[in-house]
Amino acid sequence: MTCVWFTMGLSNTEDAIRLLREHPDTSRYRIVASHANGLAARRLPADLILEEPIRKKDPAAYADWVIGQALREGVDLVVAQGQALALAGEEARFRAEGITLLVPASRDILDLLDDKMAFVRDLASAGVPTHAALPFRTLEEFDAALGEIRQDPRGRHGLCAKPVSGIYAAGFRRLREDDHALARILGQCPDGDELTGDGLFDIDLGAYRDALARSPQDREMMLMSYLPGEERSVDFTARDGRLVAAVARVKRGSFQDLETEGPAIDMARVLAARYRLNGQCNLQTRNCDGAAVPLEINPRMSGAMALSCLAGPNLPALAVLGALGHEPVSVPALAGGKAWLRQVPTRLD
Repeated sequence: MTCVWFTMGLSNTEDAIRLLREHPDTSRYRIVASHANGLAARRLPADLILEEPIRKKDPAAYADWVIGQALREGVDLVVAQGQALALAGEEARFRAEGITLLVPASRDILDLLDDKMAFVRDLASAGVPTHAALPFRTLEEFDAALGEIRQDPRGRHGLCAKPVSGIYAAGFRRLREDDHALARILGQCPDGDELTGDGLFDIDLGAYRDALARSPQDREMMLMSYLPGEERSVDFTARDGRLVAAVARVKRGSFQDLETEGPAIDMARVLAARYRLNGQCNLQTRNCDGAAVPLEINPRMSGAMALSCLAGPNLPALAVLGALGHEPVSVPALAGGKAWLRQVPTRLD
């Protein structure tokens, strides 16, 4: 019996396991899952649960532990999640033991995707549309970047800032220059309505500068031009840089529309090839002046990946089957190749 192990990941590992069991070609696979948090691990609907050691500072020891456990449990495929960087580049060691290792990218690419400033620079070097972006740490560097981006035509829609490295939009703020700072503190738009969407992340430019001036932090940040168009989250599966299947989610109010083609998916195809991505990944884009501008690539499945699978493609199963060499994989045909839309709740409860 084929055995697949999902190493420590996010809470949606539960969704990936459920989807594997729904696909006819993977429904009988034995599933192993692991997590460093024993309570979190016990929630996963796997056949076997392993508790991971905490070895973030010793990648070699972590790889040794994974190989040892995989041999003991008869694992055929290891899907590297939370500590993918520690396992990247170890494919030959796993292969020598008869184990397939699925990591989303090489170590160099994982480092590049984690550094959003480096990612923007790489996109620009490849001729891909980007937002204007400059790094800063201090108030002086922030003000210098502010003056430069204000002179860039791409800065005409406003400004925003975020850490160079991070997840969950932690630290992202849209910088505003108006007289409505108190209204935003009170959770209101200038017209008195409740804040939603990007408004939740608005901050007065003066308040941001003041916080930066008072802070002893030495974290690299980036100042960017704001992109005013719709944001899309593209969940996709790739194999050796080839896009296998992709679905874009567009939040519209309390619903998300699912798209199976369009500029954001075309961008996912280009970037999957550029970075030779593998398995499940996620691309965030935002529209500006008719172009899908990449914001970031997450080399892992997104938290709402299961919503995208409602469009037809079983993304986890496609990733696993591709890694095990079961190709060509069958992806459902959708609406004669045209864009296919379906409104789904923002959350699955």
